[in-house]
Amino acid sequence: MQVTLPTRMRTAAAIPAACLLFLAAHGAAPSEALPEPSSLPRRPFEELRLELGGETLVSRDVIIGDVTASARWRETDWDLELLATRADIGLDYQNAAFVDPLGFATGLSAARHALQMTLRSRPSRSWTVHASGGGYLGYTDYRSLWLNEYYRQRFEPLVGYETAHPAGWNGSTGARWEVRPAQVFLQCDLVYQLDRVAPAYEKLPFKPLIRRQDELDTYGIRLAGEAILSRTLRGMLEAQMLWTTEREARTSVRASVNWAATEFWVVHFTAGATVERPEYLSGSAEVLAERHWNSGWFAGLGVRYYKDNGQLNQSLPESTASPGLTTLQSTVVVRWQGESWGFKASVGPYLNAYEEVDSPLNPFIHLYRDRSWVAAQLSVSRTF
Repeated sequence: MQVTLPTRMRTAAAIPAACLLFLAAHGAAPSEALPEPSSLPRRPFEELRLELGGETLVSRDVIIGDVTASARWRETDWDLELLATRADIGLDYQNAAFVDPLGFATGLSAARHALQMTLRSRPSRSWTVHASGGGYLGYTDYRSLWLNEYYRQRFEPLVGYETAHPAGWNGSTGARWEVRPAQVFLQCDLVYQLDRVAPAYEKLPFKPLIRRQDELDTYGIRLAGEAILSRTLRGMLEAQMLWTTEREARTSVRASVNWAATEFWVVHFTAGATVERPEYLSGSAEVLAERHWNSGWFAGLGVRYYKDNGQLNQSLPESTASPGLTTLQSTVVVRWQGESWGFKASVGPYLNAYEEVDSPLNPFIHLYRDRSWVAAQLSVSRTF
């Protein structure tokens, strides 16, 4: 079965092209003779950067696409960044007929809209403080959309079922300290997020319908250090702890190193791990080698590996938790950076494989199944 791209996704896909034409037309328009420097009016900003990007993931039965527009105003002692995103999900829902005989196959589509704002201020030469906040409306991933349809088909006629309206908002604040000018940095962030999710349902014999947790509060702290290790090495180490409703603390550690191997080659290494009691564990490793050609052109090749032993989701019964997952992604990257314009494109295969589930009566075999994806990304930026 092939996925038919929803009309809203085709509309969203046309937005980047129209905006790029607008930017190109204004950037390439012939200009009149410039006035003398003394007569030039002061710009309302020291630097303005606009960026428009799109990203897509395509498999045989799922299509995910998003369009992001951002603007960043920068002054000597502060800057403001605004980010707007529209994401679309389209998938072919397929029930497991031998477990869910009353279910039926159907096509699903959903959109998510998000806004984020970040303000940074530099009260001194060595300190930067920042605050960020935003929110979203819609499903955050295709798994949530799939599971919501599964429970809707089974329990919608029963008393106690409620239509889901996923949404959330977040806020964070922190500070960055330049311990040694342009060499050593330390940063601390405090974060909070509220998610209203599409919940799971459970029906026991002769009992009312049970609606699972649908509101998740997450608090967290992040510590990071960054340093110039040598003339050719720059490294960063960060650690994060998150506390989510009715769950144990989740701890993540991530390290990255940028190595200028030669005059033209730069290699980026990244590795990380996450632990959550009682038994969740995940790890990832990534490497990207990039070469600088002439006239601002760069080309690179990257590989990323990820593995976990099964996702935890407190809003779902234990039987719906995803099995262990392994993914492998390779990417070809091409980018160009001029004085005011920038361009980046990447494409590559993305493969995922789930561990086999022992139970023969698994209603989620069409959700948690191996998939081969194609991932692509395109972005254009303009600095004034």
